[in-house]
Parts: sequence; structure tokens; C-alpha cells
Amino acid sequence: MNTSLICLQGLSGSGKTTVANFLASTLKMPVYHSDVERKALFGLSPSHNSRQAGMNIYTEEATRQTFQVLYSRAFEELSAGNSVIVDAAFLKHHERQTMRKLAEKAKARFLIVQCQADRQVMIDRINARRLQGDDPSEATGELVLGQEQWIEALTTDEIRMCIKVCTEDKSWQETLFQRTTHFLNGGLLSEK
Repeated sequence: MNTSLICLQGLSGSGKTTVANFLASTLKMPVYHSDVERKALFGLSPSHNSRQAGMNIYTEEATRQTFQVLYSRAFEELSAGNSVIVDAAFLKHHERQTMRKLAEKAKARFLIVQCQADRQVMIDRINARRLQGDDPSEATGELVLGQEQWIEALTTDEIRMCIKVCTEDKSWQETLFQRTTHFLNGGLLSEK
């Protein structure tokens, strides 16, 4: 399998972390989660609620710092010859482009796995994990509505290196595993 950088992309509640953990387990790759890295930057454990701690860790600067950590982690893995998965929303083109350039610099394959789900399903997932109280994500249903407004669509080039996954589908794991391993072994995404 070729050295690869896989970026999960999608709105909050779309299933990115579930998909990232599935890929990490089946492909035996390390995974870095933006929610966990963001909290670590501020000295919080993954399950600690920043609002309860009186902190605002979702400023533009905190987001910039979080992505810088993710870029650094991915670069370290790729420099060591390891494939890596990065789990973040990647809503902005420049965030995805920086990861793509990182992969190119390391001569690694670059793949975007775009997670999708119905809006109400995403909101229901977010509400369920908020009730559990132990999830690193602090997303809300209102955030999903905002993200729908400011997400930057994948470019034509990005679509060529993207696998879309509807996490509501019963067979998403099998289909994703087959398409991902095909790509990571040098195949094109247009091939089945």
C-alpha cells in the first residue's frame, strides 16, 4: 500500500470520527482528531467541556492553531514513511489545499473522504452525544445550520480524489473499505 494522507471532510454529525476510526482500525493507520487536538491545545481532556471550564476554544485563532497541530502531526507521520488519517471538518478550501500540498511534498497519495448524512440525522447524532457528555465534540445543531452556509464546496480537482460516504447507508463500511484500498494501492477512484 502506498504512503497516504486521508482527510475526513464533512459537517458536524456527518460521521467523520466514526469513519476515521473505522479506517484507522481496518487500514492500521494512526488517526488525529481535530476535537481532541483542539482541547489538548488548551490543556483540556477530550471529554472536558470547554464551556463549563469558562473557555472559548472555538475562535478563529484557536481553529488556526488546531489546524497547525494537525498539519504538524500529519507531516511527522508522512516524513517517517507512515500513512495517516486526519479527522476534521475541512470546510474551507485552504485547509484541504494545505493537506494536499503536504501529501505532495511527502510524495504520498492524497484522499478526501467526504462524510454525508441527512441534516436531521446529523442533528440527532449531535444531540445524542451531547446527552452522553463524554464526546470530544462540542458541536450543536445550530452549528450544523451555520456550517451549511459557510462550507466551501470541493473543487473539480478535489472531487477527483474524493470518496463520498453516506453514513446512513447500511453497507458504507464495506464499500468504503473496498474503494479506499483500491485507491491506496494505486487505483483510480473512477475505477470500481
